[in-house]
Amino acid sequence: MKISTKLLGAAILLCALFFASLPVFADDFIKQRVSELTAEVVAIRGNLEESKSKMMRLDYYRIEDILATISHKLAEAAEVGSADEDKALRTLIDINQELKNIKPLMDESLPVETRGIWVDNVTMRNLLSKADVERFMEDMASINVNFLIIDAYNNGAATYPSKVAAEHYESQIYESDKLKDIIEIARQKGIEIHTLINTFGVGTGINHFLDEKMAWLDKTYEDKYTGSSGHYWISPMVPEAREYVMSILKELVVDYGVDGIQLDYVRYDTEFGYHEYARELYKSLFGIDPFDIQFQRDKDNFTVFKTQFVNRFVERAFFELKELKPDLLVSASTGSPYSWYKLDLGQDWATWAENRNISFFCPMSYTGDVDHYRRIAISDLGSMKGTAYIFPGLGVYLYDEYVMQEQIAAGRTTAISGQTIFSTANMKPADYEVLKAGIWKEPAVPTFRDPRAAAELMLGDLALRIQEFEPYLGAESGLASSYLIKIEELKGKVADLQIRPWDTRNLREESPEEVAQLEPLIASLKEFSKKVAGDAESGRVSPLTGERIALELSKVIALLEPLVHTAKPFVYVSTYLL
Repeated sequence: MKISTKLLGAAILLCALFFASLPVFADDFIKQRVSELTAEVVAIRGNLEESKSKMMRLDYYRIEDILATISHKLAEAAEVGSADEDKALRTLIDINQELKNIKPLMDESLPVETRGIWVDNVTMRNLLSKADVERFMEDMASINVNFLIIDAYNNGAATYPSKVAAEHYESQIYESDKLKDIIEIARQKGIEIHTLINTFGVGTGINHFLDEKMAWLDKTYEDKYTGSSGHYWISPMVPEAREYVMSILKELVVDYGVDGIQLDYVRYDTEFGYHEYARELYKSLFGIDPFDIQFQRDKDNFTVFKTQFVNRFVERAFFELKELKPDLLVSASTGSPYSWYKLDLGQDWATWAENRNISFFCPMSYTGDVDHYRRIAISDLGSMKGTAYIFPGLGVYLYDEYVMQEQIAAGRTTAISGQTIFSTANMKPADYEVLKAGIWKEPAVPTFRDPRAAAELMLGDLALRIQEFEPYLGAESGLASSYLIKIEELKGKVADLQIRPWDTRNLREESPEEVAQLEPLIASLKEFSKKVAGDAESGRVSPLTGERIALELSKVIALLEPLVHTAKPFVYVSTYLL
């Protein structure tokens, strides 16, 4: 192919002009980047001042040292400019990294907070020796979690040597008992172990269900064993299936003495619920085969019908397992937001809370958007109406370590007192580093075991913060002291509460004495929060300080409200058929 002399000459000229202009472009770029990074430093310093008004315990000296180093390097890069482009660009790269190093330091580690991580099936299957377990537990302890949710039964098979269920191959080749080793090491490190089972979800393989259990498999409205997801499910309506699941749960409680049980996949999948047993039962009650349902009213009726079986199973599991181990915590990982899972999948978890069948929930609030995550948490809190505790789940597989940090921080701006990460297999080295550097830097007392004690500790910590940060609160003379007096008064009332422990209490046994103590206390907390908000609005105290005090009070209230709910006379809430 021939290229004309004119075209070749033009190309050479353009290249020459491009390279001749590089210093100009480089100089402009360096100036622009120095300006942008300088603005970031100014913004961080502003955030630090705001953090003091919010009474946040950060390593201010360390952050200021890093900022001073960055400011020096920025001046150096600006001075060098295009005279030594390589040096200037290397300096800018160093500054970018140091700014990243600051990010984990900008969030504090709270002394009272529930911190959980799901230990998924993939992780469990990769723990092939006790040495693997020991290394894994060291990793967990390094980020100061206070409970682990171990995937004990997944895809129709156990990750431990079960006497009831088939075992995954990796469990069979483990040198001893993997779950017992995890529990032993966890207790040495002060970490609770809650075991999770895929209650009605069987997964994509049914090799463990090729015997009599095949008769338990649920069907879709197309009379198939799998839906669009390709997964198999067992029917919550089949009595033998429910007994089988209960036997696994009881084995974990009796043989392993676990601290908690968590129910996952305790629902239907979208197209399911049409097992022959369900169809015949529904037909005998309502005179119509669910396959023949056409009208929306009848569809809604069938959904309610299905939901009742899930509700009753959760109720049974809670009370039967608590009889075996009174201090057992029974939780559920649930779909989020609540409304969709109730309507489409028969997972009416707000009713479980209302009926006092659960210790706490871990809603799977998986989203890559920080604000969306916060909105979901607020929505799910609202659905609870003060009846139970929630510790939302973060889907770290969706984003990097900094978004993880931002979502944890966003969750802390609501009345929830802890969060759960999904999952260990999705955790990256950078995630661990961010958690260790700042937001989970120090150990924390969990809130799920003893909410009353946690509430007392929270109020004590709030009083300490007001003392530590008084010069930064923008408070009128004497106002901080009056706050301290009130907080100490409220703390004393929380400490003096004569109530049953949360983990062993009968959730359906009324206690007028507890209600008489708790309701006036909650009213006092709300009244004080309203006063602080008024002080912030009038300028008597910094708005940021007022916001932080009100936030901490809302967390205390959220810890006390389920104690009231479970002390009032029990009224059963049913999912009524239409």
